[in-house]
Amino acid sequence: MKKDIKQRNTYTNIELREDDGVRKLVGKIPYNSRSFDMGFLEVITPTAFKKTISDGAQVLALIDHSSEKVIGNTRNGSLVLTDSADGLICEVMLPETSYAKDAYELVRSGYVTTMSFGFSVVKDHSIYENGHEIRFLEEVKLREVSFLVPFPAYGETESMTRSVLEYRNIDYDKLTDTLSKKELTIDDTKVVSDIITQLNSLLPKQEVKQEPVVTPAAPSTEADTSVLDFLNSVMKELKTA
Repeated sequence: MKKDIKQRNTYTNIELREDDGVRKLVGKIPYNSRSFDMGFLEVITPTAFKKTISDGAQVLALIDHSSEKVIGNTRNGSLVLTDSADGLICEVMLPETSYAKDAYELVRSGYVTTMSFGFSVVKDHSIYENGHEIRFLEEVKLREVSFLVPFPAYGETESMTRSVLEYRNIDYDKLTDTLSKKELTIDDTKVVSDIITQLNSLLPKQEVKQEPVVTPAAPSTEADTSVLDFLNSVMKELKTA
């Protein structure tokens, strides 16, 4: 049995709810969705959390994996885990603490809308496709779910986009951080200029009159459309920055 605790972030929009004055955060850990490349790809199967749920094991809800910021616990019913066909739904009733109120406001304002979870592997298996290892988590011991964790490991569009850009030696995190700023510094302008140069290298060499279309060599043909749309939107934002 593997006992090392792992953490994975999920690309999901956290939903805000309010019932009888009680504020809630709701997120989902997706099944059958491949993670981005971590040296291997990982897939959570629909059986992964069944034993944790059936055993009534204690699972905590945290903010960004911080044990000092507990916002829910399955033992007192403030965290409810529901197994659905496409993922584990995590619903937490927020306490009247300052950091819980801050968390609700950050999600409401769109600053961070992704979540995460910590677990240890009980049972898994691997297969290999085109030289890549794909690990399937069949059973895990879920220890905590965390809200407001900014960098996802699961999510097809973003993970494939990240893979394409990193394949072309384009710093994905620097790109997103720069584009999120309201105003650019001189150093930011240099970053933008460099990224434009790198993105331009992906454009067709022939002369065209219409808006250039980005055609990167994506790792997976399934992601071609979403990656292309993303890169085209990035180019438009960079040109107006």
